[in-house]
Amino acid sequence: MTDKNRILTIAQALWFVASSLSRPIQGLALTTLELTTLSFILIMLATSYCWMYKPSGITRPIIVQCNSTVEQIRAKVSNSGLVYDPD
Repeated sequence: MTDKNRILTIAQALWFVASSLSRPIQGLALTTLELTTLSFILIMLATSYCWMYKPSGITRPIIVQCNSTVEQIRAKVSNSGLVYDPD
């Protein structure tokens, strides 16, 4: 999604929020469809905020070294009382 599309989407969402907030002020009811749309807009805005700060321009992998084997990790999980079921 390009920046222009993202800005247009956020502007339309904010316009819908503003118009929905003005309805109760005018004495009009909000429908369940409008309330559902408002909840989707809230999630979309939160996702857009997180998406802006995601890592980008990664050119090579970062290899993380671990001193434990998979068997040691599985044994530790089994001993801790947590449920581990690979199937």
